[in-house]
Amino acid sequence: MTRTPFLLLVLLLAPRSAVAGDDNLAILEVRFTAVPPAMGDQIRGRVQDTLAKGGYAVTTEEQAQARLKRAAIPPGCTVGPCLQRIGRVLDVQRALVGGISGQGTSYDITLTMLETGGGTVLAQVNQRCDVCNFKEVEDAAAVATERLHKQALVFVSTRSTLVLRSDPPMADVLLDGLPAGKTPLRRILQPGTHAFEVAVQGHSAVSQRVQLAPGKTETINVKLVPKLMESLADRATAPRPPRSPGWIKWAVLGTGVVVGGVGGGLLALDGRESSDPRYVHDTRGAGVAMVSLGAAAAVAGLLIAVKESAGPRVTNRER
Repeated sequence: MTRTPFLLLVLLLAPRSAVAGDDNLAILEVRFTAVPPAMGDQIRGRVQDTLAKGGYAVTTEEQAQARLKRAAIPPGCTVGPCLQRIGRVLDVQRALVGGISGQGTSYDITLTMLETGGGTVLAQVNQRCDVCNFKEVEDAAAVATERLHKQALVFVSTRSTLVLRSDPPMADVLLDGLPAGKTPLRRILQPGTHAFEVAVQGHSAVSQRVQLAPGKTETINVKLVPKLMESLADRATAPRPPRSPGWIKWAVLGTGVVVGGVGGGLLALDGRESSDPRYVHDTRGAGVAMVSLGAAAAVAGLLIAVKESAGPRVTNRER
């Protein structure tokens, strides 16, 4: 007899125990081939109970399908950005994809657990139940689910988990140079150093490197600053040009007054008789020159004082 193709079983799951981590579980879709409906319902129940005993909080298939329908997510979505969207809508971090197909009294059970954030295969189990009655198939499904859970725990213990959150959320993430989705983002990665960039329109991007340890979860909250606010902050904290020493303006102003006074004296002396009656003082040219030089120095000193007292000004363009 030709083997009947197995049907798809999708579970989205998240463990509550300290060992399994902070993940949630939801049954997305269950399909059976050559399996009586009553037997299918019993297997669903055994799988859910086994996962709950493993520390997972289970959302039923009916609840999951209702929420996904409201979010306009099509059935059968188990890869790529669609899987990430399911993870956000149902608040789950894992997906269990599999199926059970019957061939006479023999049944094939296939289960694969995925990470919703990146589609990483966490564990996979293939199990066959030969010449089995209904109860034996239920037991075999429970054993397969338990094996899958334990394999996933071993896998996760050798990997690292990176959780990225941002304010504002739904920011684009580049992880090790490749698009990884939007925040909030959860990824299981190889331990070691990883680089990420978080960016959203109208805000300055944030780039960072992080060291991940095996079996550990690193959670990073990124605050994205609007570009206008960042520009104003940079301008406010930018170093101002050095101001001239305070004595310079007074020295220049004083010099101007003194030189101007000397020039005025020379002008007053011009044309007067000297000690020798045959001669008169000719100081007009020197007096005019010194008065002009003194006036220029005085004006320069006043301008320096006015400029320093006014401080830096913001032009209309800067505003």
